Amino acid sequence: MRKLVFVAVLLLGFCAVSVAQDVPQFEVFGGWNIVLPEGDEMDYLNGWEGAFTVNANEYAGVVIDISGQYYSGEESVSFYSFLFGPQVKLPGNEKVVPFVRALFGATHVAFEDNIMNENGFTMAIGGGVDINYNDMISIRPAQIEYITYRFDGEFYDSARFGAGIIIKIGER
Repeated sequence: MRKLVFVAVLLLGFCAVSVAQDVPQFEVFGGWNIVLPEGDEMDYLNGWEGAFTVNANEYAGVVIDISGQYYSGEESVSFYSFLFGPQVKLPGNEKVVPFVRALFGATHVAFEDNIMNENGFTMAIGGGVDINYNDMISIRPAQIEYITYRFDGEFYDSARFGAGIIIKIGER
């Protein structure tokens, strides 16, 4: 009886592998984001985000994320972030694909009147959800991340919200 159960479980495992979806080799994301900084110096920063993902398999990949955010108040400020790290897609269904990721890198901040113009460590941890439109396009209606910047030995915490479109390239 044990052998029969073992063979049945083994066959079910092979069936699950054989019906696995084709995974895109690369994904290119482009979209809009907003950063809500901690404190009351700035209300929010509007910006853009682009990402390139190399998928290792159906669940894991590596992301390169580039973004820019801008604030125009009493003082104009620009933030440019260059981040990379792992992304894990959580089991969902064929249409809705949730994911989590942890990104690390650097941010360049520049004030209009050159009060501060420097680079600092940046970390973003969060996730979101992608909705598959077809085999080549997905829509990302929500991406939420905790993002922290380190300048002059101090950490500045923020929340980053984003949305956009993903184009899938190749198959793995």
